[in-house]
Amino acid sequence: MNREKIFYTILDEKDIQDSFEKDQDGLLKAFPHAAKKSPVALKNFYLARKALLKVGHDQFGLNQDFRNVIIVNHHYLANSPQKNVSLSHTDGCAAAVMSTLSDHRSVGIDLELVDRKIPKNSQKYFRTNNDSKDWSDLELWVLKEACFKCIQPLWKRLKLKSNLVLNDIAIEYEHFSFYDKLGEEHTGNFIIERVEHNGKTYIMAIATLFAESQTCV
Repeated sequence: MNREKIFYTILDEKDIQDSFEKDQDGLLKAFPHAAKKSPVALKNFYLARKALLKVGHDQFGLNQDFRNVIIVNHHYLANSPQKNVSLSHTDGCAAAVMSTLSDHRSVGIDLELVDRKIPKNSQKYFRTNNDSKDWSDLELWVLKEACFKCIQPLWKRLKLKSNLVLNDIAIEYEHFSFYDKLGEEHTGNFIIERVEHNGKTYIMAIATLFAESQTCV
């Protein structure tokens, strides 16, 4: 994976304590359905889009507000379709990643607190014999969530079954793979690392599929 072509931002509640109330009216005007969310869910929704606005501005010079943060098919920005994006949030923290279709066909991100506990009885939903045993349950969960977000927007183009599940994705040491309905294997890359933000530690994974000449899905 070419990390120089992948840009992400992490924000948490400390980063927005002076802006959430000020931006709330604009957020709800842009996304009326968000008014039905709980206070915690609304703040997470805001955090993720605030992170996306920041990474777009800082790395690509996109001068946007909440009205412009329309993500098509969980894949790309409606008003900047050559920018593919992905969002994640957990317990008052959010992350956004952005790249370009000329560098990566799709991206996916997932973020979890490093001390999140994964119940042993849930392994059947995400761990298979095709996965490397080097990954802890939490690492594998975060990796598969990021890969799922990367793959799912392209399921029609990749001829995948529409109900893709985590067990359809194999996580090896340096890349991930999955098969389409015709039995053809597809592969992608990922990074996974611990990141520190405002005194908390997170596990973050970013997955990408190789770029190719294409139009948007």
